[in-house]
Amino acid sequence: MTGSVQDTWFSGPKGNKTETSRYGVGARWRVRYMGEDGRERSKVFRRKVDADKFLNVQVSRLNRGDWVDPAAGKTTFAKVAAVWLARPDIRQSTRERDRSYLDSMVLPRLGVLPVGRITPDDIDTLVRDLADEGKASATIRKAAQITGAVLEDAVRRELIPRSPARGVRLPAVEQEEMVFLGVSDLMRLCDQLGKWRGVGLLGAFGGLRFGEVAGLRPDDIDIDGKTVSIKRTASDLLDGVKVGPPKTKTAIRTVALPQFVIDELEGRTGRYLYTDSVGGPLARRNWTRRVWKPALVSANLPDLRFHDLRHSHVAMLIGMDENPKTIAARLGHKSVRTVLDVYGHLYADADSSVATELEKLVGV
Repeated sequence: MTGSVQDTWFSGPKGNKTETSRYGVGARWRVRYMGEDGRERSKVFRRKVDADKFLNVQVSRLNRGDWVDPAAGKTTFAKVAAVWLARPDIRQSTRERDRSYLDSMVLPRLGVLPVGRITPDDIDTLVRDLADEGKASATIRKAAQITGAVLEDAVRRELIPRSPARGVRLPAVEQEEMVFLGVSDLMRLCDQLGKWRGVGLLGAFGGLRFGEVAGLRPDDIDIDGKTVSIKRTASDLLDGVKVGPPKTKTAIRTVALPQFVIDELEGRTGRYLYTDSVGGPLARRNWTRRVWKPALVSANLPDLRFHDLRHSHVAMLIGMDENPKTIAARLGHKSVRTVLDVYGHLYADADSSVATELEKLVGV
């Protein structure tokens, strides 16, 4: 009879059942089951096979203890990402970097999707699209890493049972091309920096990062002891330059400097060792554009980064047969492994040198 409801029950796992009910024209299959919170849930399907599949998945997750309410997965990726970005245990510079990756590469593709509907195929497509756009391997990996972190946070918040980003295939990281300048090139470049000559000397002969140099104050320089103490670092943020503690404890260190660097730094005054036009810490982007780039042109050198001064410093130390542990300490690395992994190829001649020294020792 039109309008009547006829129910037929089918036993499901753990006493859960599916039933068919007639609503107007045609049959619909409805799954009913009890969640971990004691509340009954239901979901309607057109086909019984789909209803049974859904029920089996829910019961399997209940048995494993990783069940989450399917309704929670309706929260969009963008909303989950916003909560993840607001976590309090990160630096502002990290938050701004992650937000930039999300806004430019991830949210345009995944932002409107409910997290419960994102699949591994969606993550694979994201990676392929970024590669097709010509993004660098390191950029793609970082975007995928941030995407995975957002989805893992969705798991933590019990919005989804498992992250679809786990096991995603990523392109191999391209080896960073490092440039090593010789002493004459380094000195010529530093001379072209003019009143910021000491900034270059600290990078080339102290191994300091730009942010570490920008965060220095005059009393961080021990003229008599010929050392510099790195206690803080400067970061370019959207609302200006912020000076704060380094990211790691090992980055807080004291580095011995050559006398000619000390001579360059002696007598400097002000809130910071080197400042911008209003007495604040140097902003990397502005300083690079206004000072660093023109100095490279004047010194007839290729387009280098300030960080290449640090690479050149390490190359000099390895050429002087300095111990990797000493090098790691000067750079502020946690272990010598970083030095060996990044600069290991510069030790290529070490084995032949050992053989030569052994010959001298034996006297043959």
